Amino acid sequence: MSRAVPKDALDAQSESMFAGHATSSTPCASSCCHEVGAMRSLRGGAANREISHRVKQQLAQCEAGQILKVADYCGDHVKLDGAVAALQKLARDPHFKTNGKDRRISNMLEIYRKCLMPSGDMDLCQLTTSCWAFARLQVSDAPLLARLESAVMEKVHEMSPQEISSTAWAFARLDRTDPRMIARLVDGVGRLVAEQHALTPAQTTSFVCLAAKATEAGTDLFQKVLPHAENHLVDFEVRDLCNLASAVAGFSNACSPLLRSISCEVLTKKNKATPVDFVNIVWAVAEVRFNTESFLEDLQKTCEDRLPQMSSQELGHWLWAFWKVELANPKLLAMINANADMKADSCDIEELGTLLWTISRQPAAAERGPCWRLATRCAAEADVFTPQQLANALQCLSRLPGHDVASEALAKAVCRCMRSFSDSDLVSSAWCLAQMGRHDVSLVDMLAVEVQRRLHCLSPQQLISLAGSFATMGRAVPDLVRSITSAILGAGLEHLTAQDVSRLSWAVAKLAFADTAVSGPLAEQAAARVREFQAVNLANVLWSSAKLLNKNEKLVDSLCGASVRRVEEFNAQNLANTVWAIATLNYTLTEKMSAFIEQSIRKIHEFGPQGLANMSWAFAKMEQKFDELMAAVAQEVRQKIEVFEPQNLSNTAWAFAALRIEDAELMCLLAGKIFQKISQCSCRDLASISWSFARLHLGSTELLVTVSEAVQARVMEFEVKGLSNAIWAFAVLSTQDEPVMSNLAAAALQKIRQCCSERSAKIEDLATDLNGLTWAMERVNFLTDTLATTLLDFMQRLGRMKDVEMTGPHRPPPAKIESVAPEDHPGEEPMLRLDLPDMCCVHKPAGWEVDNEDAGGGPWMSSWLMEQFSFDSVPIVHYEEHQFGLVQRLDIPSSGLILAGKTWEGFYTLKFQLQTGLLVREYVLLVHGWVALDGSINKQSFAANAPCGAPAPGLLRVAAHLRRHSEGEEQRFSLVLLRVTKSRRGELRQHFVGAGHPTVADGKYSEREAYLRDREWCARKFMHCFRLQWRDSQARNHEYRELLPKDLRSSLAALDPCCRQSAEAVYAWIEGHVPRPWGQIPDLAGT
Repeated sequence: MSRAVPKDALDAQSESMFAGHATSSTPCASSCCHEVGAMRSLRGGAANREISHRVKQQLAQCEAGQILKVADYCGDHVKLDGAVAALQKLARDPHFKTNGKDRRISNMLEIYRKCLMPSGDMDLCQLTTSCWAFARLQVSDAPLLARLESAVMEKVHEMSPQEISSTAWAFARLDRTDPRMIARLVDGVGRLVAEQHALTPAQTTSFVCLAAKATEAGTDLFQKVLPHAENHLVDFEVRDLCNLASAVAGFSNACSPLLRSISCEVLTKKNKATPVDFVNIVWAVAEVRFNTESFLEDLQKTCEDRLPQMSSQELGHWLWAFWKVELANPKLLAMINANADMKADSCDIEELGTLLWTISRQPAAAERGPCWRLATRCAAEADVFTPQQLANALQCLSRLPGHDVASEALAKAVCRCMRSFSDSDLVSSAWCLAQMGRHDVSLVDMLAVEVQRRLHCLSPQQLISLAGSFATMGRAVPDLVRSITSAILGAGLEHLTAQDVSRLSWAVAKLAFADTAVSGPLAEQAAARVREFQAVNLANVLWSSAKLLNKNEKLVDSLCGASVRRVEEFNAQNLANTVWAIATLNYTLTEKMSAFIEQSIRKIHEFGPQGLANMSWAFAKMEQKFDELMAAVAQEVRQKIEVFEPQNLSNTAWAFAALRIEDAELMCLLAGKIFQKISQCSCRDLASISWSFARLHLGSTELLVTVSEAVQARVMEFEVKGLSNAIWAFAVLSTQDEPVMSNLAAAALQKIRQCCSERSAKIEDLATDLNGLTWAMERVNFLTDTLATTLLDFMQRLGRMKDVEMTGPHRPPPAKIESVAPEDHPGEEPMLRLDLPDMCCVHKPAGWEVDNEDAGGGPWMSSWLMEQFSFDSVPIVHYEEHQFGLVQRLDIPSSGLILAGKTWEGFYTLKFQLQTGLLVREYVLLVHGWVALDGSINKQSFAANAPCGAPAPGLLRVAAHLRRHSEGEEQRFSLVLLRVTKSRRGELRQHFVGAGHPTVADGKYSEREAYLRDREWCARKFMHCFRLQWRDSQARNHEYRELLPKDLRSSLAALDPCCRQSAEAVYAWIEGHVPRPWGQIPDLAGT
């Protein structure tokens, strides 16, 4: 059960939220400021006293908003009595009091402080009034409160019973329980008791409340006052009885007999009980574990009897009370909601506001019916609302279900009277409309104009709130955002709280306002405030940095470090945002991710669809596959898939595919929901979905047809990358719809041409898209000669453009040449076999690494190329992002020929040939077992992950069958030649493993025992690329053949041929003869 509320927790509710503004007879702030401005030219003390007197009069008569303006303009002329009067006025204002912790009173408090310092003194009336006002306004200024405490301790002996009790109430409400002050109050109460002053019930209650707050320090006070309470319960009003019960129950020396007496007395006066009284007495009775069932039934029966006579305001209050004490009485709650529903149509405007406001304070206890009825009534009355009533209605409805009924009417009304809003109403209304999902262009534009007009009047906090509202509405107004951020920066970020910095960072990122003049200072301020951030602030600032790709190292380091240390404070959304940001920023935090994983698993049931999708995406982006987490995510997705939006579906599918988690059941569920929502999918969603199912080879005819039709219908909306990915996916899923693929290819080609002419994309990105398009059309056999020629010409054109671009003065710096330590050098150096103007052919010895993907520790071919060709003459080999010009791969233990582009035109020409099969590669391999001579190994791919019926990755010829005897056991081997045109790296070895013929000494695909036996006689993995055939940029044919390296010749010589033909074939390789052309190599006839 929730803790009881303070005595006047609902005092603000007793005033109508729809009360009007000041009447015409109320002085306005501008008239006061005008008078003061006219008198400032006078000289002398009399003039100053007159100004101060006039200011005091105005402060006493103005309403809250006007008081603040007068104080801001005339602060130098406010004296102590004027400051006290102003604070008292603010505390009495019901609308201001509900926002009492607002920074709007900071200027007023500063004036108050100046009046006190250094020697300002207060009389008793000013002191007690100040205490009361500070308590009502919930002022948390520690130095000022300490000053009040000191003044109370000095003057308590002069105070009357009413002044002491009022002060006690104030300090109890402010949680100020300094033992010294309590001791002085005890002395004061002791004096009153000794003088036989009769304490009123309200005074007694105030003293007991303060004693309960002070716990042990209040024991003496409690003991002195308790007899007065016990002897006069019959004189107590219900409010005082219930507050007394709450205080007694919370005191460490709680007195059960007294609480029973109080409860009995409450029942005799139950007809006068208010909702606040109900909450306090129920909490008190429950706290001391009385049997509350009959007590509650009695109180509820009283409430039920009073229902027909209750006002709108009372109905709302009772709803709040039952919700507060967690009372589940469906019948009574239904009756209250039914009464509220009936009154919604008949009450006047002021009662409508009161009912709406009270119900909005406890939305969990309100049924949809009354909320919908109230919203409908507000929509009907929107045109007659005053600006303040309209702002209040928006504030209430934004917290209730069914607000969409009224949002459009209220938005139009806001446009009508926006100019009449106060600054605070404008700010709160913008926020409420954003929360209600309004993003009308006309509304946003009018708000932007009005905010721009008032820019100089709005505080930094109000500007931050407005920036957040525009961000939530999803409508960026660049000029306004620039003005807002400039105004906030001008006021100084150091004056903002940590939460303000977080909110501003979020808004700027959400609005995609990537201005370094703003993001830079914000990042510095955020880095300085990391220790002050709550978990949500850490997550939001990190998310903001990622959204703007602001890789401020100091900020990201400090945010990630703090997030890891405080991960247990993170809720599901904070976790999802943080991990997403870490992944987006490519931040290396792998060794510390376990903290986020464990917390995510613990909180997995709290994740919504977007959180689950973002979490999955983030770990996939970081290439971190954590089985336990992903299994938990998969289970949660299954349970919540009905509420997944298309973007959630596509991101989740992408994540599982990227991590190669082959959960067919989950992917089937995702596909089913995608079919249902295909019309709602964005182009990005369609491309991502296609890629995901293709990656896992989980396509189906229904999926292909549904998604390809959706892509074709919206083809002009796609970006180049998305369309290329979709075409690639359809090819992997083996579509047979040639018209669709041809149309998509034509559209992709048109978009690439447009990007090229507009220079709206990087040349290398367009070349990658063309390369992917080429591969896809070739894969499904739809690459016609005409299309192939078009694609090659375009790729070569892009290459020439890139060559020109990279001769300019603004080309990026080259990569660093990595030297190899002598002890790590494999011995043999690469050799340049054929050097052409636009490309070259190189022999890669075993032990050298073609690129850094394998991370095998060998010297890099890229470093050798950079040493061979200078940056100025052949720049492409100096850039990692262009693969150093290298076209095909050979793993570290293998040897043979590789090609590299020396120009971008040559590089793209070779890439095209690699995708279309025009680049021919021939290998010699030694494999385990005798490969059958019937050609069955060429009929299909035997790789474990190959789709059913996939073709073999190359054409194989058996050159020789061989054997080796070891420890009395015969081992069989085959020397084979393989011609490859279009396979990927790794497919060849997987093909042989699947067919039962793993490559000799292959540490990756062989069993460990077999690998160790092979290494006893074979120097390394027996695989060598001995021949390449290709064309240069001018379409001239070239080929090169490379002899078998000496180490493999020696290894081959350790085997015995099984027949004469095998011996002849092996002899040619061992003796270092130039390999024959493919057409002249005979197949092994038999053994």
